[in-house]
Amino acid sequence: MTNFDSHKFNKYFLKEIFLTTVNTPEEDIYRNTLDPFSAKVDILINGTNCKTWVTNEKIRQKQKTINQKVGEMHQSIVGFFEGWDDLGEGSVIDVVNHERNIIAEIKNKYNTTKGNHKKVIYDDLNNSLKTTYPGYISYYVEILPLKQKIYNKPFTPSDNENNKTRRDLIQKYKATGNKEYQVKANSIETNRAANEKIRVIDGLSWYTMVSGDNNFVYDLYNKHLINAIKYSHLQTNNQYLKTPLSKLLEDDSQLDEFLNKAYKLD
Repeated sequence: MTNFDSHKFNKYFLKEIFLTTVNTPEEDIYRNTLDPFSAKVDILINGTNCKTWVTNEKIRQKQKTINQKVGEMHQSIVGFFEGWDDLGEGSVIDVVNHERNIIAEIKNKYNTTKGNHKKVIYDDLNNSLKTTYPGYISYYVEILPLKQKIYNKPFTPSDNENNKTRRDLIQKYKATGNKEYQVKANSIETNRAANEKIRVIDGLSWYTMVSGDNNFVYDLYNKHLINAIKYSHLQTNNQYLKTPLSKLLEDDSQLDEFLNKAYKLD
């Protein structure tokens, strides 16, 4: 059993995800400057008529909104566990547990944060440990890892600027033979230093650590999300779901495959 407050999660889901999704007006496909070249190539190569393409594009743009909201959801979910605080938007740190001395920044996917910005996250975590949270352990959380990988290890992101400086110095050494350039190049750290208190962790390991339950990700996907949608449907007088959940879940093998392709589940 976990100490997850499913009632708070249901209320959050209704307000922040369900109502936001069903009440989102139809997207204007021209709002963010449509790429006409990409559209034409897609239509002509894939044999899609223009009307169908426009419909699909509106669905795709709405899906982007859903993806963003679900990404934010994972930060909020942690706050529904006893002892954990969701610090909300605008904070350097996303969540904290003062009893267990843990802080974390949470991203939805392994590639949500581009390479060179990861060093900024490292620096934010490092500075927080030195100032506000001395003695804590910090985590950079990637809810959806690359290729189902499982990890909980020191976070050592690459520093692209230092890499470029090092490459330039090596080129100067090769061009001039001046060993000072070689010495300077070898002295440059191309990754942030390993620190056992600054770690990167996959979503499955993270939720297991937070909840104390190896099956929490499975339950979140197959129980808590379904219950939250049912709750939202009832709270809105059954007016939004176009297809009954029971019908959609009659054959959920594809939905199961989605989860199994994201995580290595026992």
